[in-house]
Amino acid sequence: MLKKYDNQLFLKINHSPALSAFVFFSHCGAALATALAGLPIPLETILWPILAWSLYRTLTHHALRLGGDAVVALHLRNDDALVIHTRDGSHCRVRLATAFVHPGVVILTFAPGHPRHRAHVVLSADAVDSNAFRRLRARMTTKNWLA
Repeated sequence: MLKKYDNQLFLKINHSPALSAFVFFSHCGAALATALAGLPIPLETILWPILAWSLYRTLTHHALRLGGDAVVALHLRNDDALVIHTRDGSHCRVRLATAFVHPGVVILTFAPGHPRHRAHVVLSADAVDSNAFRRLRARMTTKNWLA
């Protein structure tokens, strides 16, 4: 008789110092490029607030996970359902549209139509348990999860 194994995977996602540094320095590079480009003043006055908002939003949502809608846990159930949990306590079942899998980072993009406005989650290797991260990468590469 075949024994069915428990394939559930629950990842608690913490803040990521490596992702925080990457986001900060990439935005600094964009700021330097904007400053050196010699753009017209009206265009620069539009770009600087956009760049500052992008830095703030990316850090709070993906790297530090401080926003109320930041994903703080990911649950892959036995029935292949994918459930995300947010900092504000809500959770919803989502369908995966794309998955980028790399040894250091996994980027999950959810299919349109799910109730969250944010359609992607960035998981850095230093933000989750290493064994759970390895299992997630293996499941994302061996199964067709796409909606």
